[in-house]
Amino acid sequence: LGYEEELEKEKPNLEGLANSLQSCLKELKDAYPNMLEQQVKMLLEAFHIDENTSLADLRSNAIGRYAGLDQYTVDVDGLRAFIKRITKKQGSDEEWLENILMFLGQKPSKNWTDADRAEADVKLSDFGKRILDLESLRLHYDKSKEHMDGEFDVILLKSLKKGGEPIDEVVAIDRKRKEAIQGCKEELKKALSEHSNELQLAALAEVVDEFLLERRNSNTKKPKSSNARNKIKEVKNG
Repeated sequence: LGYEEELEKEKPNLEGLANSLQSCLKELKDAYPNMLEQQVKMLLEAFHIDENTSLADLRSNAIGRYAGLDQYTVDVDGLRAFIKRITKKQGSDEEWLENILMFLGQKPSKNWTDADRAEADVKLSDFGKRILDLESLRLHYDKSKEHMDGEFDVILLKSLKKGGEPIDEVVAIDRKRKEAIQGCKEELKKALSEHSNELQLAALAEVVDEFLLERRNSNTKKPKSSNARNKIKEVKNG
């Protein structure tokens, strides 16, 4: 603490040392609560929830939005396990938070090192992005059920370039649509088959990116009806 020389004196002045020790002890005492507070903020950011939301409201929001979402992923040990934890209704809010942190850090949060915290933050960021994708899939699935012919698949297309914002679209494909696109699908596969796997992937990447960008631009130019705006508000508020 820089008081070595003072301690060697016959009558050392230890007032500054005492203050420094108190400051260090307070910092240590506050370190864990501050870390928990920061992790709550990380969860809020990952789920795109207002940063001033309380822990109780964060939990309520997560349960309301993501209950049942684990059925949309086959990642049993990763994303599905995480969703089950954020939608758990048993226990206090503090126990709910600790259960999530225990899963992310693979040890009690009180025992985390800086490396454990960094790893947990990376996992949370990844899970947060994937959960938002699953949420989009479920919304589109529920919206498409009424006019689809029997069983159908829901597929999320996403494009993300360095330095750009992600662009995505969700499409539902039932039996009728599957039959209708067979010709186009075969033509695309035939054209791609003439090139190497790397060029096939590059071509698909550019086609998807350009298609999604053009679709987004065309949608932004169309005036939205009041009914459409109300539906968007309902989804956001739901």
